[in-house]
Amino acid sequence: SYKDDQDRESLKPRPSDSTWSGSDDEVAAHKEAFDGSVTNPEQEQASMEEEAGRDGSGGGGNPLDASGANKGFSKP
Repeated sequence: SYKDDQDRESLKPRPSDSTWSGSDDEVAAHKEAFDGSVTNPEQEQASMEEEAGRDGSGGGGNPLDASGANKGFSKP
């Protein structure tokens, strides 16, 4: 627990429990994170994959690879 976790004036995003391959910051850095026209998880994952390839940041991979958007990964 961090000292300032309950400070209502600060926002310090932490890694999300819904993805193992990225953090809240990494997902939010992509424009697709705020695009309301794409609501299908598979399309969202594909869009992030395309954007990562276009902007040259492909080294870090897609932050949604290990998340609920990837049905192959999320099935038991």
